[in-house]
Amino acid sequence: MAILLYEDIGTIKCPLFPNDIDDADEYADFVKDTVASLLEDGAYLHGGFDEQGCTDNFVSVYLFDVINNYFYEGESALVLQFPEVFQEEVPRGAVVMAGTALKAAIEEYDSGALVQKKFLLEIYSPVYDTIKGLMDKLKMNAYHSNKAKNLRQAWAAGAA
Repeated sequence: MAILLYEDIGTIKCPLFPNDIDDADEYADFVKDTVASLLEDGAYLHGGFDEQGCTDNFVSVYLFDVINNYFYEGESALVLQFPEVFQEEVPRGAVVMAGTALKAAIEEYDSGALVQKKFLLEIYSPVYDTIKGLMDKLKMNAYHSNKAKNLRQAWAAGAA
């Protein structure tokens, strides 16, 4: 998964790649600030607040792009291999894995430029566990659980 992200990072809708900054130092500062902002409190996973003032958990366009690109698009898409798992709803585990891989991809730009890092179990297992814990916590709240399930179903229906 991480290798796929390395090869396709440019396809993810992420504000790390501005087209209008020519100065290299200014560009690097913009990228560093954006990375810090996305990583702060898991902002890369969420999408603001709903009409009730509650956090829109796991609705990030970046997260959807990773899910869509790696589980639903292309000849090797997992939806083609396992339609019974992916067709009706994005599985919770796929969201957790995509969130973990997305964090790893974003962190590669924390210096202001791409520095590829290994996607190691020792480093990203705690990230995976944290995101899984957030998903488990969300599942315990009827409002957020229903909202997340509806979103995962909409993502599966609208993917690719």
